[in-house]
Parts: sequence; structure tokens; C-alpha cells
Amino acid sequence: MFNPLLPSTPSAGRLSSLLLPLAMMLLVGAVGCGDDDGDDGNLSGLDAPSILVSPSSFNFPDTPIGERETTTLIISNTGGSVLNITEMELIDESPTPQFRRGQGFLSTLQIPEGESHEFSVSYIPLTPDPARAEVRMRTNDPNNAEVIVELNTPQLGPQIFANQIVRFNRVPAGEEAWTLNTVQNIGTTPLNISQILISQNTDFDMSFPAPGADPSDLESDTEQWPEVLEPGEAFDIRVWFRPINNNPSSGEITILSNDPNRSTFSLDLLGNSGAPCMEVNQGEVLDFGASSAGQVGRRSVVITNCSAETPLELTNVFLSENPDSIFDLNLDPLGGDPDDAPVIIDPSRSATFQVLFAPVSETASYEAKLTIESNDTVASPYEIALLGEGTDNECPVAVAEGRILNTTRTFTEGTALPLNTIELLGGSSFDPDGQIDFYEWSILESPENSQARLSPSPNQVDPTLYLDLAGTYVVELMVYDNQGVASCGEPATVTIQAIPEDDVHIQLVWDAPGVANPTPDAGVDLDLHYLHPSGRWNGEGSVYWNNRFPNWGNPEDERDDPRLDIDDTCCGGPENINHSNPESGLEYGVGVYYFTDRGLGAAYATVRIYIRGELRFQLRNTYMPSEGHFWHVANIRWPSTDVYRRDVIDFGFPVQ
Repeated sequence: MFNPLLPSTPSAGRLSSLLLPLAMMLLVGAVGCGDDDGDDGNLSGLDAPSILVSPSSFNFPDTPIGERETTTLIISNTGGSVLNITEMELIDESPTPQFRRGQGFLSTLQIPEGESHEFSVSYIPLTPDPARAEVRMRTNDPNNAEVIVELNTPQLGPQIFANQIVRFNRVPAGEEAWTLNTVQNIGTTPLNISQILISQNTDFDMSFPAPGADPSDLESDTEQWPEVLEPGEAFDIRVWFRPINNNPSSGEITILSNDPNRSTFSLDLLGNSGAPCMEVNQGEVLDFGASSAGQVGRRSVVITNCSAETPLELTNVFLSENPDSIFDLNLDPLGGDPDDAPVIIDPSRSATFQVLFAPVSETASYEAKLTIESNDTVASPYEIALLGEGTDNECPVAVAEGRILNTTRTFTEGTALPLNTIELLGGSSFDPDGQIDFYEWSILESPENSQARLSPSPNQVDPTLYLDLAGTYVVELMVYDNQGVASCGEPATVTIQAIPEDDVHIQLVWDAPGVANPTPDAGVDLDLHYLHPSGRWNGEGSVYWNNRFPNWGNPEDERDDPRLDIDDTCCGGPENINHSNPESGLEYGVGVYYFTDRGLGAAYATVRIYIRGELRFQLRNTYMPSEGHFWHVANIRWPSTDVYRRDVIDFGFPVQ
């Protein structure tokens, strides 16, 4: 090699002239040899060391300040000769050093081919801030002369943890239950808790067991929580559920703290959720009073599944303590005997059967017991005492009819439109040997979520029934004569089918578990929306409370215009939108907006879509967390009449 620092001499020049041809010969020979062997000619590559470090980088876990966390790294030589590490150093980039060299950490080392070397690095945090370091190595690996292993740490801080759903499957109305939910600080610095708040639903309450007290010692509970939790510490919240009815209920506990990622931490409270629920309209005593000997008196028993989520299974309905079989059952309306196969009652639906009473003596009193068994573990078995006595007085005859208000045609089975009012007529009832003294109307069946009531009273001769929803209504009339004897024989019922007449009928109802008795000042407001494809939600081209009667389609023809019939602002609906003669080739949207919750929490919304009088689509009990949320329910295509599920909930109206 020519070195410009050496003097040029004749002998040096001659040596160079001799070495150059020799070098050329050796190079040619090496190339030729390589070609003969068939390899790539890089002999040094086959014999070179090769470094492999595992892991190639490492992220330390959360480590409390002042404690030590150690990791082990492995250097392997996967090459063909000795790996020389001429320099290995730990470079700590923290303002205050927080990383330490551990066992096996050497400044220089040699690793034979096929062997490995282990070393460790420790991290001892001094501040909550993230830290970074590098292990830097210089090697004789021709492809990795310098190797860097990055070491990183997380941002240290407090971290709150608790089960975020507190569930009470089934608690009867008027009773109470409690459960403990543990709140922990799983972070690395103290957790400061500034507030713990509970929603306004009075079904739920909370208290805090005193530190060190027996969890079952309710008297030791306080209203104060620990304001500071050190890393690893915890405390309990005792959550109470005291329902005023059997309906599903929900609430929320909110914990405010210095957790940098979840400064607002929520616990969802769910009551009477996920379990079947049975209600019986007759209570615990069914008294037939005096009934004519030789005649058959009847009473209808209505069983309602008061769960909004889970089917109710009736597994047995039977009589006991029934001498001479004076009482009997007609289970045909249930669709069969539950003892043969369980009778399924869908959520929020009802089923009916009849108890029969046939006294054989005019002077005797009778008793028996009716038992209803179901998969409601709280209400099963449900027992009803049956009472009755015989008389020689003939029983009166109930005659029930109905007609649409302000019309003249009467019926016992008829059709009407949703939102019609039915006038129920009991004046044709009679008593063969006396006079009618008392009328008792009862609703045996109504559509799910219906709030229909008999007005002004179920004891009027001719009350009215407002058909608030599409579906089937069955009303029964019992009459009593001046001696207190009830009507007997076949039941007197009126059946009404409320069938929408428009091409599209959309129905919204809702339930807010945090509202015990909804009123205009204490209820939540959800709004039904119906969108023209050229419009926008909550604006032009959308049917809702602020645009109830838009002009769509032919501007000269009102028959193709949709309409909002009802805007309910507090009380669970219904809200109805109707539309006939939709435009061909278009797709209309159906949505629900949570307008205001008045601080009362979540609501469960149900939407049903009828096409030409037929229920074609429904989504039941969809959770809407709070005001400001919008639920895009479905789209309707015309003229195919297809309904496509969307079921998307976002905060705010979608952007068209």
C-alpha cells in the first residue's frame, strides 16, 4: 500500500512494482477458486461472527417510585467465528440516572460461535416522568458494527380500578339488597379521590364500610370514602338496591380522581336486569264471593313477565286442598298445561288462564289453593288462596260490547286504528232475579309497552279505552248483582285489533329506570325522527317534533305527506309517525334522539315499524345513555318495503 507519509526511494519503488503483479495474481486465483467451488466468493462472510440481541428493545412495566425492576438481555453469536464486543456501555438519558448495570454487564467480552451471554439492567424510578436509556455495543460483526438496545419506561401515576358493572338480578319491590364493589389503586403513585357521586335514581344508594370493620356490620358504614389511596390500597363501596317496583332499573356511581387517564370513572348500576320476573294480577287471594249453586263462575288470572330482557317460563299451574274438585282450571288460553311443557312468556308480555268455581251447595263455603311455578326464583312458587260460597240466587249475566267513539256500530271482536278511542258498553248486562249493582272491567291483554287505561274508571258502565299502540286489546267485564253474586257462564270480552292504515307506521316508546312516576316536570324526553333521503336529521327533510307535517313528494297532494301524530315530552311515549304513498326509488331513515334527561339518567328505547299494517321490524329496549345521543335505527326502501337494520348510536346527529 502506498503511504504518502513515507519518502519515495528507488528501492521502495521497485518493491511496489514487484508486489502489484503478485497481488493481481492472488486476486485472480481467489476468484477462480471461488467459481470452482460454486459459492459467492466471500469467504470472510462464512467465517464472520454475527450478533443477535434478545430482546432488541424493552419497555419496563409500571414500577413504584423507589422500587427496582430488572430485565435480562441475551447476546447470541450466530456466526462462524468469535464475536468480539470491544465496548458495551449503558447510556442513561434521564436528568437523574434511574438505570443500573446488573449482573453480567461487562465493558468488553468475547462470545464463541454458537454460544450466548446474559446480562441484566435495572430500573429504579425516582420521578413519575417517563425515562429512556440505551445499551450500546461495538462489535466485530461486519454487518452490525454498532448495536443499540432501547430501554423505555411508562409515565408513572395513579390508576383506578373496579368492576364497572354492579348488577342485581332480581329484588322484589319493597325489599332491599346490597353488594360490595372494591375500588383499587393499581398505579404507582397515590390516587386522590375528590368526589364520589350517585345518580338521582332513588332505587340505588351507597355507603362505605369503615376500615377494618366486618363487611356484614352494616351499622359501621359511613358516608365518607378514603380521600387518598396509596399504590396497592383499596376500599369498598356498599351499593344498595331498594326497588319500588319490579321493573328494570339503572343508575350510576361516578368517581372523580387524579387518574390521568380516567379522571371520571363510572360504575353502571343495574337492577332487576337479566332475570325473569313474574307478576300476577290477582294478588294472593282470589275471592269468588257468592256464586249460584250448579253454575260455573270464572275469574281470569293474568300473568305478566315484568322483565324487559328475559323470557319467563311457567313450569306448573295446579290446584291443591280442593275437596270435591269445586275449583278447576282452564289452561287452554295459555296454549297448554305447563306441566307437560313450559309455557314461555316473552319479556314485557302477558298470558291468561281461568279459574273455575262450581259450588254444589247453596249454603257451603269453599277454599282451595292455586300454585304457579316458574323460573322466577323470587316469586316461585306463587300461591293464591281461592275462596267462594254457594247461594240459591241466580247469577247475573255480563254482556260486553265495544264501538269506536262517535260511531254506532257495536262489536265484540273488531278492528280500529291506533289512537282511536273505544267506548266499552256494559249496559245490556242483566240479572234474572234482581238488578246489576256493580261493574268491573279489566284489561286482559294489550300491546307490549302500552299504557292503555280504562277511563274514567274500570267500574263505570261504559268506560273508554284509548288505543295508544298498534296491536291486540282484550277487555273483560264482570258484573255483580244487588246480593253480591258475580256473573257466571262464559266470559264477556271485547277484542280490538288496532291496525295502522298508512303504508308506513313507526312507533317509539321508552322506559327510564331512574323515573318512578314520570310527569312533565320529572320525566325524560326522547324524539322520533323520520328522514327523507334529500334532507338532514333535525332539519329540513326530517319529520320530528319541530317539523310535524312537512310537504313531501307532490307539493299539490297532501296524501303523500308524512306526519307526527304524538310528541310525548316526558312519559315513555308513544310517538307515532305515519306515511302513505312514499316516493318510489327512495330510502327513508328512522332514528331516535335523546332530547333531555333532566339528570335522571339512561333510557331504554323500543322502535317498531309497521308496513301496510304488518309489524315488519322492531328493536326493543336499546340502551341510550344520556341526552344528546342519537340512535339511527333502520332504513326503509320503497317500493320494495324492505326494512334494513342500522342500529348505530352516536353522540349528536349524524352528518349527512
